[in-house]
Amino acid sequence: MSTKPSFIRNLKPLDANAEAAILGNYQKELEALQAVDEWVDKIVSAVQSTGQLDNTVIMFTSDNGLFHGQHRNLLGKVQLYEESTHVPLLIRGGPFPAGARAAQTTANIDLAPTILALAGAKATVPLDGRDLAPVAADPAQARDRAVLLENWNGLTGQSSHALRGGRWFYAEHPGNERELYDLQTDPYQLRNLVDDPAYTSVVQSLAPRLAALEACAGATCEDADAVRAGG
Repeated sequence: MSTKPSFIRNLKPLDANAEAAILGNYQKELEALQAVDEWVDKIVSAVQSTGQLDNTVIMFTSDNGLFHGQHRNLLGKVQLYEESTHVPLLIRGGPFPAGARAAQTTANIDLAPTILALAGAKATVPLDGRDLAPVAADPAQARDRAVLLENWNGLTGQSSHALRGGRWFYAEHPGNERELYDLQTDPYQLRNLVDDPAYTSVVQSLAPRLAALEACAGATCEDADAVRAGG
């Protein structure tokens, strides 16, 4: 925890009671998810019974993940680490190739543009995201893309901003505290590299890109989202 921001370092280590609570919460989440799984089956069966399954695109995702003790977070979803921000996105049907897996970074801002494109409709307001059908079909599309992560903690009053894309996660917090993780070598975000001189050039590349993503809107976000530092 020594390289973490102060608001993470100051969290209490987990004891036996905390571990028991984490296990209990996780079991309840699995039980709730079983009900979701059953309803997905019923919905797909109902669409199939009407003969519309081949004319239907189904999207399955979540708005956030939850902590189960990682980074000393007993529960919750506010911090911008992978456990709360990296969620599944499954899309079936339409132009999305069966059995394919896309590795590009996407975000929930992409859902509206994708649905509009599938429906042949046009947005009446600027949209920050992009249609994911071309991205799924071509691995070169949005290959170096980054997305903006933001939060606000009503309990602490902290507001943070982070860039997540390619191999890098870079975050800026109140009080000039920052984080940098190489997700290829440290997927659990355990060693903060922001003060390591070997990564100064990476920080210098990612910081202005984070600022550009914070300021972008609509089509300009596509110009701001490339991450090229270190791959």
